[in-house]
Amino acid sequence: MRVTSTVSIRRPVGDVFARVSDLNTYAQWAADVRHLAPDSEDIGAFVVHRQINGRRMEVRFKLVELVPDERIVLQGHSSGVPWRCTISFLASEEGTIVAEAIEMRLTGVARLGGPLFARVITRSVRKDLTGLQRWLEGVPATALAT
Repeated sequence: MRVTSTVSIRRPVGDVFARVSDLNTYAQWAADVRHLAPDSEDIGAFVVHRQINGRRMEVRFKLVELVPDERIVLQGHSSGVPWRCTISFLASEEGTIVAEAIEMRLTGVARLGGPLFARVITRSVRKDLTGLQRWLEGVPATALAT
């Protein structure tokens, strides 16, 4: 299963990439994030506590690829479902186009709920990107340089 969403942000690619690649900012713009912390069981990994549609979820992930001003790739699992998230950055006349693509491998009974699950994940990704857009466009350019 693959879901994608994009948003246009009125900031230069370098500013947007710098904020998104700093995982400590995640809880400031990502929807439904309650807490982000290093994973004590896996060096270099993180644990995110989210609440989606009233359901609490623990998501574990690692940063597996970082191409400055182009792409960030995260890989992890949630409720036993492995996933990969690619966040791409593209300069545009207005600033930056951010595209997020999430790929999941649903197996067994989880495959039956695939279409519903895809809608929930798509909605969550859109909320995250809208939150990123609002957060970055509301932050003065001088504050982004810090």
